[in-house]
Amino acid sequence: MGKHVLPQSLYCSLGFFLTEGEFTWAMPLVGSWLFIFAIHFSPLLRHFLSHPWFVFLGSISFGMYLIHGFLLRSTLVWIIYGLLPETEGWVRRVGGNGRQLSEQRFRLIWDIINTIIFILWMIPLVYLSKLWRDRVDPVCVKFAQWGEELLLGKRDFSIAHIRYKAVSLVQRPQGNGVAVHDMEKGTYH
Repeated sequence: MGKHVLPQSLYCSLGFFLTEGEFTWAMPLVGSWLFIFAIHFSPLLRHFLSHPWFVFLGSISFGMYLIHGFLLRSTLVWIIYGLLPETEGWVRRVGGNGRQLSEQRFRLIWDIINTIIFILWMIPLVYLSKLWRDRVDPVCVKFAQWGEELLLGKRDFSIAHIRYKAVSLVQRPQGNGVAVHDMEKGTYH
């Protein structure tokens, strides 16, 4: 067996023996359970996480989840590997024999530059996630509602009706160039 990573008394209280490499996959799961219960039973945490910034981040979290991988692999990698010189920052380039290619003396400066670039990269990520929430999610919700009504027999399935709905879902922006979707009424204005 491997080396124990927790005291023996904690092993007995957990009911299983945790060694290096065994059950470590469960630690994020247990941590998230504890976090959920802490939020549920703590008015202070609920009040803190009800701040408008956290509510906003929660509203764009699905779009952020979908978009971040694409932006990470395209723009952020291009900036770090293409525009910046070789640094000892967050991303280190390794040569063929395993040694680092650069020997910078100013590591703190490059860490600060990499942090600034990451923060600047977050701006388009948040913007695109907000666009996803405002433009793509309403169309997907309408489509899901249409599919639900169709499967429950509340709607007829006809090609003419589908064409009409498709045209009404993709309306042209009006006024200042922004079409606002009213979730309650299911309309754009």
